[in-house]
Amino acid sequence: MRGIIHLLTVVLLFAASSWVNVGAEPGIDSTPRNAAWISLAIENGKPAGALDLIAGQEYIFDRIVLAVDNRNVRDNREALDWLVKQSSFRGLNWDGVRETRAHWRNYRESHADADLYTHVFEGARWMSDGNGVELSVRDANGAVLGDPLRLTHQDFLNRLKQQDIDMIKAEFRHDNFARPKDRTSAKTKRAVAKIVFAMQPNFAKRLIIPANAHSLRIVWDKKRRGPYDFPIRLVHTPYNYGGRLEVTVEPEKPVYFPGDTIRATFTLRDQKDVPLKFSEFGKNGIRQVNIHLDGPVQNPTYYHEEWLSEFRLRYADHVRAPALGFGIGTESTNTPLQGPPLDPSGTQMVVELHVPKNLPKEQFGSFEIGATAWRNFASQSWIARLDKHIQVGQKKYTEFERFGCENCHAPLRRWS
Repeated sequence: MRGIIHLLTVVLLFAASSWVNVGAEPGIDSTPRNAAWISLAIENGKPAGALDLIAGQEYIFDRIVLAVDNRNVRDNREALDWLVKQSSFRGLNWDGVRETRAHWRNYRESHADADLYTHVFEGARWMSDGNGVELSVRDANGAVLGDPLRLTHQDFLNRLKQQDIDMIKAEFRHDNFARPKDRTSAKTKRAVAKIVFAMQPNFAKRLIIPANAHSLRIVWDKKRRGPYDFPIRLVHTPYNYGGRLEVTVEPEKPVYFPGDTIRATFTLRDQKDVPLKFSEFGKNGIRQVNIHLDGPVQNPTYYHEEWLSEFRLRYADHVRAPALGFGIGTESTNTPLQGPPLDPSGTQMVVELHVPKNLPKEQFGSFEIGATAWRNFASQSWIARLDKHIQVGQKKYTEFERFGCENCHAPLRRWS
């Protein structure tokens, strides 16, 4: 049931990738055009993979994560013992650590089906102290190229250590991420501790990659005796980073009515405003594009039409609206496609979206044309999103309450 309810599960521990939607704030391109977001992850004392970087490019950081993770512990006591005495965080100052709370993170209907049960360990000295890292680019002989870049938690948006997934913490988790296609993912017991530098708004501090770069060394100020070296593979490419989606619709009307067909044309531009050809996905890193029409906004799962393009894997058009005779329950009426719906040049994606003929008047209102594009390119994973509201059956916009991460992360902000 893709695209109906977009449950975003953010996995932080991946090497050299960023999960941002156009700059530091969703929907706003606030990244300098000559800089690119990337992320770095150090897992259990080891850099998580090599970096594919572009010579001459300037980089800023979506995330720098230092973490330990053990999935073979039996209970919370064994988890804390492993973290303090055996993990690569064992050299940190664990004085004062204690279990402060245990709670469900319940994203489902009952405790029995909860995704996560967590024991939280707090009070250790290393958790309250500030953190900093020094990054230096090195040549094949280990010589430092240019000046090292020094970053502290003050250079990142989570410098105040907000109490969410970006907090400095240690935990014992009982996961229950059972999925129909992956039963082995259920009920994993894990010991986890991590430091996260999240979202760098200080664009003045940038990492520059010279033409003879061979590796990137990171020194964490809490473990200066154990530097972490990321191999660098220089990438020669004509493409730029990032992505921004645009859409035009034909016909452009103030109000659409049941039975209308909307021709929607989507363009994906990089951060320098150059269109990325969807047909060149094998070179420019475009991985997947989902386009959909959902609504009305007060009942967003009533009607759902989606064009799904998973490049190299599958293409399909599916519709779900059980009350209108499209699909039953959680299933969709699915039509496989031979390839992505592209224009003759391969630059744009063109689809037909349909306002159902039998849409009842009580479901008139504001509908949403939306799209999401995923791009993995030169050690950057990027998600670009777009939504365009249209009016169906009535001119008056449907008022509704919006929820999302911003409600907690910026509680004083008002959304229109």
